[in-house]
Amino acid sequence: MNHHRILAATLVTGLACMAPAPALAAAAENPAVTPAAAAKTPAVPPESALTQGNRGEGLGWKTSGGEITVKADASFAGRTVYLVSYPPAAIIATATVSGTGSFTIAVPEGGTATYRIAVIADDGTVLGWREGAASGTRLEAEVIAPAEPQDGEFSFVAPADATVKLTANAELDDLGRSISTGTLGSFTVIDQRAKSQPGWDLIADATDFADVRGTTAGFAASALGIHVRTAAADGLTTTDTTAGSASYTAAIASRASGRYGDVAFDGADLTVTAPAGTPAGTYGGTLTLTLTSR
Repeated sequence: MNHHRILAATLVTGLACMAPAPALAAAAENPAVTPAAAAKTPAVPPESALTQGNRGEGLGWKTSGGEITVKADASFAGRTVYLVSYPPAAIIATATVSGTGSFTIAVPEGGTATYRIAVIADDGTVLGWREGAASGTRLEAEVIAPAEPQDGEFSFVAPADATVKLTANAELDDLGRSISTGTLGSFTVIDQRAKSQPGWDLIADATDFADVRGTTAGFAASALGIHVRTAAADGLTTTDTTAGSASYTAAIASRASGRYGDVAFDGADLTVTAPAGTPAGTYGGTLTLTLTSR
């Protein structure tokens, strides 16, 4: 069974779009934003106190993500700056103007509204203000880790037919040998060991051939040749055995470590080359395929 790990990441961002301003300037210093002070906070000026006369057109305004950066005159240094929402009139964030006259305020979470930034003195006198639509939105995103690999099934699906009959050619070859051919049915290696991926070998073994009539005639297993049929797969190699000179046991297919996945074989071509002088007849032997893990 695959196990999934769920990780939770919290991203907090704000989107702000301020009205155009005649001059934009990057803040030289951006003091950390602090919550509105609970004590010694001036009364919020009424909306009627924000007039064209104190609008503050000379201030530079710049928005980036959920932050609003203002470049004011250096004479504002040390002043307290408030992000004020109208209506209703409420202070929702505060910052202190730096020595160069700049400050940055983060748009808080929660909804979208028309905000007005007022530069005010300690007594609440409006020194300048601007307005624009802004929003603060909290985002929470789930991130899943890659599934942890697990080792699954490792098995061999054998050919459906237990007996393969090889048919002899009508004539002997140039060396006087009888050659018979046949086909082994399809088979499959199932390898779902995604974690360990050790690789595997498919081993062929064959017995000597004996006369099915019970006579003493027969010949060695080396007469059997095998050629497996399969599509190419990463890390997969196949090796033929040669009829008449084969050596058993033999690895007829292998897969290197670091790979896994099922491999389907479209059967195998079988050839038996009986030694010259072998009496005519039917000879039987046994082919065994064994799947082994590396």
